[in-house]
Amino acid sequence: MTRKVSTDEAKIPKYNPYGRVEIRLLDTGGERVHVKCQGPFDEYLVKAVREIQDHPEFTNPNRQEIVEFKGSCLGMPQFIKDATEYVGYLKRSGKAPKAVAFVIDDNVEGARLMRGIYLKMYETHDIDVNILKTVESAMEWLGALSRAP
Repeated sequence: MTRKVSTDEAKIPKYNPYGRVEIRLLDTGGERVHVKCQGPFDEYLVKAVREIQDHPEFTNPNRQEIVEFKGSCLGMPQFIKDATEYVGYLKRSGKAPKAVAFVIDDNVEGARLMRGIYLKMYETHDIDVNILKTVESAMEWLGALSRAP
């Protein structure tokens, strides 16, 4: 059984988050996670992600994440700030992923602008990160990291 949650389930008072994130376990141990994102994003989305990701199965410190963007990957400045802080919180609390493979194809709105921003968001916290154009290449990159000594 694969477990899946989305920001549609979050209970954020007053405001609905702009953008959508769905998190799905790809294995029963929670070591490979597929995150599907559809932007653009605002700061309320970070609050929604914090809420839905607040389960041990989605914060396994041995996990690798594939973060796939569809439509748009643009984020408002406050989203970028809050998301970077959230990654820092995950790192400090021992809940950060070991590696993140972003899937941002050229036809995703904001791809050129946001690729470097998403890289920095994780590099700042010493998390292995890469940006690729397909889920298959992301799986291959994460697999190679798993096999590395």
